[in-house]
Amino acid sequence: MNLKIKLITAAMSCCFYAPIFAQQVIPLWQNGAPGFEKLRNEPEQAK
Repeated sequence: MNLKIKLITAAMSCCFYAPIFAQQVIPLWQNGAPGFEKLRNEPEQAK
């Protein structure tokens, strides 16, 4: 029973923190992607 509670708590923690880490932007190129330098100041849009 105690192990079950720990597993449920761990699973809920992952579900809570996953969206926070998913919203990070990691730039790969300093001046924008090759061929898209003019769009480097445009925000990314998920579709």
